[in-house]
Parts: sequence; C-alpha cells; structure tokens
Amino acid sequence: MGSWRWFGVKTLFRTDSGAGVPTLVEERLVLLRARTADEAIRAAEREAAGYVAPPFLNNAGQEVRMRYLGGCTSYELTAQDARRLGGARGKIEVFSNTYLTAGDVSDEEVRARLLGGVIDEAERAQRWRAFVPGDLAASFDGVQ
Repeated sequence: MGSWRWFGVKTLFRTDSGAGVPTLVEERLVLLRARTADEAIRAAEREAAGYVAPPFLNNAGQEVRMRYLGGCTSYELTAQDARRLGGARGKIEVFSNTYLTAGDVSDEEVRARLLGGVIDEAERAQRWRAFVPGDLAASFDGVQ
C-alpha cells in the first residue's frame, strides 16, 4: 500500500428534538492521515460514528437525537500543505458550522446541498487533468 498522506474530509450530522421543529445540521471538516482517498473516507465515517452524541433530554423534556447523515467528500492536501502540519498525528477538526433546517427537508436534500453530487474516479481524474497543473495533479493517487 502507499505512503501516508493528509486528507480533509467533510462529514454531515443532523440533530433534532421532535417533529415540527427545525433541525440542526452540522458540517464538519476533519484532517486525517490515510494512504488513499477511499481509506480516508472510511476512516472519516468511523470517526463520524464516534462523534455522534448519545440521545439526551433538552430543557423542554424532548429527546434530542444526533445522527451522521452518511456520505462525505474528501480532499487530499498538497505535499506543501502536509509539510506545514509537521508531526501532527491522528485526526484534527479544523472546521465546524451549523445551520437550522426545516424538519421536513430530507437528509438527501441536505447532503446534496452541502456535499454536491457524487462523482466517479473517471470524472475526478478528468477535472484534475483539465484544471490542475500537471505536476501537481500527477502527485495525487489515481489521477492520470
């Protein structure tokens, strides 16, 4: 398998306290080390499962539940950015933001809005070839 590289992975969570009230959507960006983008996604999904808070009661006595929405997107840091991290290990949360969303908005709609569409490896490689300098694109796994 390849060498360890740094990836930023965006994950989405949703917290609700009952029907008819807005839900809280959180998008989170975690930096982690992996050998491939797929491995980074799997690691982020495991990390996301551990991040989900157990259910609890709020001040109004309503049960509050948080869940991982599934689906995430990753970005491999350039070698220059990775060097700036130095000897950091494990995962590092670098961004978190929350939004109030109507309770009747589906999880699929939230994912599509915040993560965009899913692209396959061929389309990803085509984007890299078209819009990224060749010497940089060649350093990324799976891009020809």
